[in-house]
Amino acid sequence: MSQKVTLEQLNNKELEVVRLKYLGKKSGEIAEATGYTEQYVRKLIARHGRLSDAYEEYETKENQRKRNRASRLLTQNVDNAVIVIASLLVDVDPNVKLRAAREILDRVLGKPVQVALQGDMDQSFIDQLKKDLGFDEDSLTEADFTPDV
Repeated sequence: MSQKVTLEQLNNKELEVVRLKYLGKKSGEIAEATGYTEQYVRKLIARHGRLSDAYEEYETKENQRKRNRASRLLTQNVDNAVIVIASLLVDVDPNVKLRAAREILDRVLGKPVQVALQGDMDQSFIDQLKKDLGFDEDSLTEADFTPDV
């Protein structure tokens, strides 16, 4: 059995093997990218292979980095939502409130929502929005989407 190594002990090609494995590449793809044979790559990344400990270390660090990034993005999105909601509470223009609600829906649904402005809502819009949001047939009415004047 080969001597196991840490991330700091890897040469550039071995580090590339670890990185590509983390990205889900197959042994053949890793071999092609690094110039190693596929058999040697399999041996390196096997459960008790030379790079197994280094891979676990890399995986732990990358997963933590992703969690940290996700946490920062979540915090940023919450901060933005607070600003939008605070603006909604103090603005008297119903069209501003409707546009802000539309922006929130766009972000939640991950696609643009075609929201008509004050007085232009029809039943087809409300039906589509109910479907997009997963509401029951009679749970929302036009009044739920009409700005207070």
